[in-house]
Parts: sequence; C-alpha cells; structure tokens
Amino acid sequence: MESDAIARKLEQPIVNAVEIESVLLNRLALLGQKAYAEFLGISESTASRRKAEGHFAALAKELACLGIQAAPPEAVLVSRDYLKSVETLADIGLRAERSRPGPLGWE
Repeated sequence: MESDAIARKLEQPIVNAVEIESVLLNRLALLGQKAYAEFLGISESTASRRKAEGHFAALAKELACLGIQAAPPEAVLVSRDYLKSVETLADIGLRAERSRPGPLGWE
C-alpha cells in the first residue's frame, strides 16, 4: 500500500460481550424500564429483576458467541466491501488532488 493511501483495518472485529451488554443497558436506560416492560408485556419489577440478575449479560454473551454485534439505531452499518470501495474512491480523489498543478491565474 502506498504511504499516501488511506490505512484502515478491515478485518472482522472481535465481538465483545461486554461492549454488547453496554449497548443494551444504555438503550434500556434511554427507553426506560417502564416502556421496556410494557412493550414486552411484563411487569416493571420483572424488567428490573432481569437487569439485576444478569439477563442482559447473558444475552450479550449469546450474541457475541453468534458473532452478532449490537448497534444503536443512530449508527450507520455498511458492509466491509462497501467501505473498502468508498476508501478506494477517496484515495483516488486524494491522489488526484495532490497531483493538481498550482493556481490557474484567474483566482
């Protein structure tokens, strides 16, 4: 790879259960236990007990084992192939910009 090229790690990430649990608990905090319980048709105390008893930690471990990442809705997810294509286009654009001659004189 050229020294001017964009350098990115495009390998598969290691799916971390602790990070997934953090995403799940943050979303629960934003939504609220009451809304969560109502959506699932359980009592609010059951929702609280699930949190205290490690339900979300267990769910996060299962997702990590299956290689599934959790992401908040505001995140934009794209395939690695798409990201590689965009980076290639950006690299071509940067190289073209660097090889441009100086000002044309009428600016």
